[in-house]
Amino acid sequence: MFVNGVFENDAVRYSDSVPPSRIMGAEFSNESGARQRSKQRIETLFKIKICGICSVKDAQLVGLAGADAVGLNFFARSPRYIDQEMATKLVGALRQGVKRVGLFVNSSVDEINQIAEALQLDYVQLHGDEPPELLADLSPRPIIRAFRFGENGAAEIAQFLERCAGGRSPDAILVDTLKQGEY
Repeated sequence: MFVNGVFENDAVRYSDSVPPSRIMGAEFSNESGARQRSKQRIETLFKIKICGICSVKDAQLVGLAGADAVGLNFFARSPRYIDQEMATKLVGALRQGVKRVGLFVNSSVDEINQIAEALQLDYVQLHGDEPPELLADLSPRPIIRAFRFGENGAAEIAQFLERCAGGRSPDAILVDTLKQGEY
């Protein structure tokens, strides 16, 4: 099932008919130009993303392995963290057509926008505790918002999306396992 981000009476509507490579956009009447542009760019989401590569050799192998996206981890506490200098080398080694996803955890808007622009990221993935208000200040590229799925189930996701109403919403949702104290 795929969440489409549209709420009716505080319930999330689901769709069994959407293929995994397609995301249903949120249907808000007050969409900004940035939101409309990002919806167009995420209409066909990548199918295979290999996240956390740290070497040029692995970057070269990503496309050969059939992945159509690579995750670049900018979270300093992660064992798969890379700095911007290494990310530039990895992006240069990617096969043409491989999408670049920047993974950020509780980073500032300025840091995210600067790295996204410098590396020409195709997507920004937020994997921390970023509030909905932060999304409006990000550059106009699709946003993937990750949530750690815990005891409250999808309630946190629904509340986040509700708080986005009237502003900018994530273009896609990624659900991850909750491990206390980790992102």
